[in-house]
Amino acid sequence: MANDVTEMVMYCRYRASEAKRCWQGLEVPCLGSISPEVMVAIMAEGMESINFFYRPQACADCSVTGGEDVFLDNLARGRIWLRTVGIEEDRLKLLNDAGQAPKSGVSGRPSNKDHLVNESRREFFTSIFKGLRQVPATMVDEVLGPAHQPSGEKPVFQVGEVPEKRRVLLGALNKMEAEVLAQKPTPLLQVSVQDKCYFCGACARLCPTGALEMDSKEEGTAELCIHDAWCTGCGLCADVCFERALVLEKGLPLAYLLSLERRLLDSGLAKTCPECGDLFTGNAHAGMCMRCTMLGGRVEMMREN
Repeated sequence: MANDVTEMVMYCRYRASEAKRCWQGLEVPCLGSISPEVMVAIMAEGMESINFFYRPQACADCSVTGGEDVFLDNLARGRIWLRTVGIEEDRLKLLNDAGQAPKSGVSGRPSNKDHLVNESRREFFTSIFKGLRQVPATMVDEVLGPAHQPSGEKPVFQVGEVPEKRRVLLGALNKMEAEVLAQKPTPLLQVSVQDKCYFCGACARLCPTGALEMDSKEEGTAELCIHDAWCTGCGLCADVCFERALVLEKGLPLAYLLSLERRLLDSGLAKTCPECGDLFTGNAHAGMCMRCTMLGGRVEMMREN
């Protein structure tokens, strides 16, 4: 890469004048606008490192309140992702002094013939941010929260729509041939069924991205499946599950994330309730129908009376 950038410097617009005296880098509205997915996508292009010009005091004085916390959280998650795919996490670096310089690629003010930015790379970086519907909008949403959205409200997507940042991440992982590390756990949440399930379908109907699907194969049977690549880990499925059967835990394997096939979470069979004799559909944890599970033996007592 003699005439290519091998290390990148990124700085916020408020520190741009200071940074540009030493480096030719990428200016963003706020370092907090750089998501972990974008960090991984840039590294997938063969970068040796990403260097963030970060000065804590400057962040403390900045009008974008909360931007520093978002950046440090994104940086920590970005480093976890690099570890997951076998890249040294310290290749995401912090520069807190304009006198510091990366060892290659973008150190100093480049001459006309040295450290030229490869045009395909420039287009790639531009496309990333365009794909995220412009950096300023992303920064505002991530740092300040979307306009007119109450605190704590979960994002809403079109059913079956994979969020933009997830598409960026999946593209980067596929480019890095991450399937060779398929059994390694990722920082993403993995959905599993760990208690009684009666396949009411509430979780699948309310899933914002359509990641959860429920099918009935034959009368009295059912399957609950998930497209892991679509799941954002919002937790709505666990919140609406009446039996609290759905659990989200960190450590989704890369193989699940990269798979194009949906994964079977649990299956249900037609059963006869030993308490009331009614037929119901339930998984291996469901020994009685939902009604008898809720009311216990009182159902049979009420019938006898």
